[in-house]
Amino acid sequence: MARRRPRDEAAPPAGGPEQGGALRPAPYRAVSRARPLRDQVVQQISDSIRAGRFPPGGRLPTERALALMFGVSRSVIRDALRVLEASGVLGIEHGRGIFVSEHMGSGLGNRLVAPLLGLTELHHLFELRMAVEVAGAGLAALHATDEERRSLVAQADRSLRIPPDGLDEFARADQEFHLLVHAATHNPIFMQVMESLLDLLAVSRGASLRVPGRPRLSMTEHKRVAQRIAQGDPDGARAAMAWHLLSVEEAIAATQGGGGVPPRAG
Repeated sequence: MARRRPRDEAAPPAGGPEQGGALRPAPYRAVSRARPLRDQVVQQISDSIRAGRFPPGGRLPTERALALMFGVSRSVIRDALRVLEASGVLGIEHGRGIFVSEHMGSGLGNRLVAPLLGLTELHHLFELRMAVEVAGAGLAALHATDEERRSLVAQADRSLRIPPDGLDEFARADQEFHLLVHAATHNPIFMQVMESLLDLLAVSRGASLRVPGRPRLSMTEHKRVAQRIAQGDPDGARAAMAWHLLSVEEAIAATQGGGGVPPRAG
């Protein structure tokens, strides 16, 4: 059954939104009902940015136009845009439009447009991180060299001196800390597994660091992990890393309208 267009919405031009005086093909296709509508919208917008259809700072079609392209209500579009804004992929300027984040132009920012991380996918990612990175912190406490232990503590201390508005610095510091922990395991298989997750980790990092107060809290939690590793305390390192990951997951879930983190078995 064809979707009826609301009376106050006119059909978009056949070639899609007009930009720069020329008609461009519509960048999106109508979604199916086989998967959650919001997730499909987020995925298509993410894919279009990753493909270069919209460059850093580029403006997307209006909320109304997006609703027509996708064949969904504007409330679905607003929900999807909130997810992308929380993930750092888009910036929404009321009265001006929807823009691709300027951070997408950097090597770190480009990784933000990775496969979709809705609430379900987010929980799956953090289940994996809890299984792997918690164990990795324990391995680092056992195997890190004296120099690596000093480097971890020094890096955590430097991160706590980043100014509150230094979002890019926090993102780089967050990635650097976790890479240092991975390297301190001295387990090449562990490092390969974590390297395969870099794009997904960048998505969750971009989302968490945009939560007010979250960057400084993450750096404080890093300091606790670093101290336990430096002390050669594998149980303490695992506990500190588990606390950190659960705290980050809960912060992201809250921004995406989730009702908290689902309980884990065991």
